[in-house]
Amino acid sequence: MSTKRQIRTIRENLVFENKWLRLYNDEVQFPDGSTGTYIFKEWTAPYGVAIVITKGSEALLLENHRYKEQNASVEIPQGFGEVNETPLSGALRELSEETGITGTNLVSIRSLISFGQAKKTHVFHAIAHSKLTSPSNPEASEVLGKAFWIDLRNFDANTASLNGIFDPLTVASLMLVRSELDLD
Repeated sequence: MSTKRQIRTIRENLVFENKWLRLYNDEVQFPDGSTGTYIFKEWTAPYGVAIVITKGSEALLLENHRYKEQNASVEIPQGFGEVNETPLSGALRELSEETGITGTNLVSIRSLISFGQAKKTHVFHAIAHSKLTSPSNPEASEVLGKAFWIDLRNFDANTASLNGIFDPLTVASLMLVRSELDLD
């Protein structure tokens, strides 16, 4: 990348920090020489996890209430790992918190890095023994609606929105598992 087109940090300015994220409002110099501020967030979790659960060619999705949007988002179980926790342990914990499913064998598929984030998200695949119809005993802080299944044979990035799926991590993870199951 050309150094002429980079935004240069003049002064880092941390304005907020908690267990989950840091918020910065840095003083910067833009490529044209002008100065200003650049605000961004940085997740403090060491990594993310995403879990695709399948039964045959179908994948489990959950309605997850998103506070900021005050709307439901259709997603796979996902969350953040914790310090001193392996990605597999984090995935098992998140799966239990969001679905009540425990004791499941998870297979690591791939690690993804989201645009604008330096943290990896580890994608896991689990095969269900039966079809979950609603989350069973989710963690109290989870606001989950119904659980439902989609057929991955009829799913691709172009049809995701037709299924109400707008979360990029969910789309990418479903596509990875679809490919792994050789449903193309």
